[in-house]
Amino acid sequence: METVNKQIAMAIAECIDDREGRFNVEVELDDKTFVEASGWYEVDGYCEDDYFNGTGSWVTSKVCVSVEACEVFTYSENGEQVAGTIVPDINAIESYAEDMAA
Repeated sequence: METVNKQIAMAIAECIDDREGRFNVEVELDDKTFVEASGWYEVDGYCEDDYFNGTGSWVTSKVCVSVEACEVFTYSENGEQVAGTIVPDINAIESYAEDMAA
């Protein structure tokens, strides 16, 4: 299950490209199982003012990720939706995504 949570978190972390925003990702776990997750993120930080080298690079100090919805869809050989056994851990996904984006 940890691998599933990390896969979802990685997809979320890849969407974080601004100081705040929303995400909606679809992750294919295998050829019959998909996860859709949506929510929001905020990134805090500062621009480092390197007087001598003039780099002025961005330094992230905090990342907050909130998953509002996370649904798992599993399909049979015939393409019909069936009950799945995967239940993602929202708290773990948020924590992994925050660590990956920091």
